[in-house]
Amino acid sequence: MVWIFSRNYFSIKNIEIKLEFDNDKEIRNLAIEKAQSKALVDLSGKLLSPNDYEIFLTDMDKKELSYLVESIEFVDETITEKYYKAIFNICLLYTSD
Repeated sequence: MVWIFSRNYFSIKNIEIKLEFDNDKEIRNLAIEKAQSKALVDLSGKLLSPNDYEIFLTDMDKKELSYLVESIEFVDETITEKYYKAIFNICLLYTSD
C-alpha cells in the first residue's frame, strides 16, 4: 500500500520495485528512476481528474522528473542472483505558485 503525506512536499511511501538482475551495474539507478516515476504517477492519480491524469501520463517527461524529487529513502533492498528488489520512500516538491 502506498501512503501519501503533504507538508512542503508530498511523501509517497512504500514504493516497491522489483527488477530481473542481470549483473547490470546500473540496476540500482534504474530502480530509483522507476520508483521516482511510480511516485509521480501515484500522486498524480490522486490529485488529477481522470481526463487530466490521462493527459499527464501522455505528456510526462521522465527526464524532468528528477527536478521534482526532494529526497529518496531506501527502506529495504535485496539483491539475489535472479532479481533486485527495493522499497523506497520518495518526497516530491510542490510549489503553490
